[in-house]
Amino acid sequence: MGHDRPGLLREISACLLDLGCNIEDVVSTVIRGNFALMLVCTAPEEASTESIHGRLHGVLGDSADSPHPSMHVDVWEVDETHARGRPNYSLGVIGPDRPGIIHAVAGFLDQHRIRIADLVSRYTNLDPGVAEFAFTVEIEIPAGVSVYDLKRELDAFCQKLHVDSNLYEIQ
Repeated sequence: MGHDRPGLLREISACLLDLGCNIEDVVSTVIRGNFALMLVCTAPEEASTESIHGRLHGVLGDSADSPHPSMHVDVWEVDETHARGRPNYSLGVIGPDRPGIIHAVAGFLDQHRIRIADLVSRYTNLDPGVAEFAFTVEIEIPAGVSVYDLKRELDAFCQKLHVDSNLYEIQ
């Protein structure tokens, strides 16, 4: 992660390819000019986390004397036993911005044992003096949970927060 610039994904993927790694899952975004990337890849046995970090560090740098001092690189092994199911619903929430909206909705989902798989949030100020907040989460609603009842509870909960919500099944 660090300051965004053209070519970052090409540089990272080329470095990993040179090491014999295969990128399997990736999430990347730019937030207010900052590039963030998280990926999962398989690597040959001879490519240790230290060697991968060293090569990425050489390409991207994460120290004051590197060519791109605004980058931070970290590498670690992922335990595959924590693999989960796939999200089956998408929840959109929009309303006037104020602190605590994400916290409140995350608490509601947690109370219903609903796992958040992905979250994207945007702050907009399209009308002068009117700050809007919108986010979308992909969630995994467990089998046996009544989506009808959940939607009814969610609508009432969001009404108390003064935000609107939409819950859609992911096909």
